[in-house]
Amino acid sequence: MVLGTTAAAVIAVDEISKMLALYLLPTLDAAPTRLLQLGVLLNDDLAWGLSAGGESVTITAAVALTIVGLSFLICGALATHDASAPVTLGLIVGAGIANATDALTAPAGVVDWIALGGIVMNLADAAVVVGLCLCARTVCR
Repeated sequence: MVLGTTAAAVIAVDEISKMLALYLLPTLDAAPTRLLQLGVLLNDDLAWGLSAGGESVTITAAVALTIVGLSFLICGALATHDASAPVTLGLIVGAGIANATDALTAPAGVVDWIALGGIVMNLADAAVVVGLCLCARTVCR
């Protein structure tokens, strides 16, 4: 229940933020020069700019579906070791679904709109990072 609710919240916030970014923000230069910059960059590659050529969308969808399945599979067992596991996995699942949906439906690619140094991302990407940090914390306990 918590995993699904968290994932749904991540998807909703990410999609709304992408719609607002497309409507309100200018196009971002492919190589942002400031530490923090807001602007739209359409990404047709994998996460963090990695590329698989014409297979990027297929790989994104396959990885997202795998992550969703595994997360639901392990959530209960992981929650016995860390009560925050459903939220942690919900962040990762929601981000995966949000970006996979964008990759499959947006004609020009995933909408990234936050540039931090040389990294351009969206809120779903930020949710993955937070979720992975929480996973690392759980493993280190």
